[in-house]
Amino acid sequence: MKGRLLLLASLGVLVALSLGCGTNGWDEENDLVVINDTRCNLRVFVDGHEAFVVRDHTAKSLEDIGDGRHVLEALDEDGVLVERRSIRLDQGEDYYWRIGSCS
Repeated sequence: MKGRLLLLASLGVLVALSLGCGTNGWDEENDLVVINDTRCNLRVFVDGHEAFVVRDHTAKSLEDIGDGRHVLEALDEDGVLVERRSIRLDQGEDYYWRIGSCS
């Protein structure tokens, strides 16, 4: 329960910070926010390159992945693919990816 409250508070801070960036709150970057609702630590890859590790029941973001098509992959601690997504972003569009299971 504490972990879920911490996650929600973290997301609130991320949203508040993103609204404060740029001119008049407009941010033209394409940010990726990964919300890890699993019991596993996940390695996140963007277009085949490792971006970061997001710990269990936390969230992490990557700023300005660029617009256009991207392939996102999450691997568990053993290198097993947990989830893969192909997304397309317009300029200034952010993507929130919630991963709910790692088994």
